[in-house]
Amino acid sequence: MSPSPVAPEIAVGTAERRRFPRYRYTAPIVVRVGAGSEAAGITLEISECGMSALIGAPLSVGDRVELEPVGGGIAAAVV
Repeated sequence: MSPSPVAPEIAVGTAERRRFPRYRYTAPIVVRVGAGSEAAGITLEISECGMSALIGAPLSVGDRVELEPVGGGIAAAVV
């Protein structure tokens, strides 16, 4: 089986370069973009300063969005 092009394997002993550890966390979320449009999504990982998610809408780097629920409420985020 060949490695996935999306998540390449990391060699054992490779140093993690992120400032904060990421944790696998899968939960449904709603993403609000622009003038109130909403898209469903699901989280994949979360850390102290960010998250990765699959979203059912096209987003661009720099877009400002709201995510709900995050920590029991709404979180503002920048893509």
